[in-house]
Amino acid sequence: MDSYKNEDSRLEKLKTNPLEPTDLSVISIEECKKYLDKFELSDEKIIEIQNYLIGIINKSINLYLDDFK
Repeated sequence: MDSYKNEDSRLEKLKTNPLEPTDLSVISIEECKKYLDKFELSDEKIIEIQNYLIGIINKSINLYLDDFK
């Protein structure tokens, strides 16, 4: 249940400030820039993509863990 509470707080943070990274320990902005550099995106777009990636990763991990319960 704790993971759901963390997910809820992360979603609340995204609602209040969607352009601020929510968890820098997962994927750094520099790491995102390294792969997205060829697309000439603004920092805001890179942060938005970073947040989407974090959401996808969290969802994948949670689904994987749910299969073993």
